[in-house]
Amino acid sequence: MFKTIETRIRNWPAGSRPLMLIVTTLAGDIVVTCLMLFSLVWFLLTKNPLFLKYSGLIIVSVFFVNFFKHWFKHSRPETEFTKARYKSFSKYSFPSGHSGNGGSTYLGLALLVAKLGCIDLIISLLLAIILVLLVGLSRIYLGAHYVKDVLFGWSISIVLVISFSFII
Repeated sequence: MFKTIETRIRNWPAGSRPLMLIVTTLAGDIVVTCLMLFSLVWFLLTKNPLFLKYSGLIIVSVFFVNFFKHWFKHSRPETEFTKARYKSFSKYSFPSGHSGNGGSTYLGLALLVAKLGCIDLIISLLLAIILVLLVGLSRIYLGAHYVKDVLFGWSISIVLVISFSFII
C-alpha cells in the first residue's frame, strides 16, 4: 500500500519540483533552528515564558527525531535526490526529521500565535497543518523518505505538540 502511495507521489509532474524544494526547505535544519533561536531571543527580551516553552518544544523534537533515527537506523531510499545530497544529510531516513521537526515547529507556532492573540486558533492550526502536510509530501516526492518515515515523523510532532499544549 505504501509503495503505491510513494510511486504516485514521486510521479507528480516535474514542474512540482521547485515548489517542493522550497516547501522542504521551510522545515530544514536552518529554518527550524532560526525559529527556535528567534524564540529564545524574544523570550530574553520580553520575559514571556511562552517563547521559552516553544523553543523547548523544538529542542525536544530534534532530540527525539535524532534518537529514533539512530535507534532504528533505516536507510534512505536510493533516489537521484538522495544520491546527489547524501553527504548533506543523515544517511538514516526513519523518522523524517523534516516532517517531525517541521510538524513540531509549525504546529507549535500555530498554538503560540493563537495564545498570544495574534490570530484565531482554528486559522493558525489550519495553515500549519497545510504546511506540515506539504512538507511531508515534499519529502516523499523528492525521494528523501518513504511514507512510513513521514508518518512516524508526524506522529512524533503530534504527540509532542499535544504534550506541550498543556504547558503552553
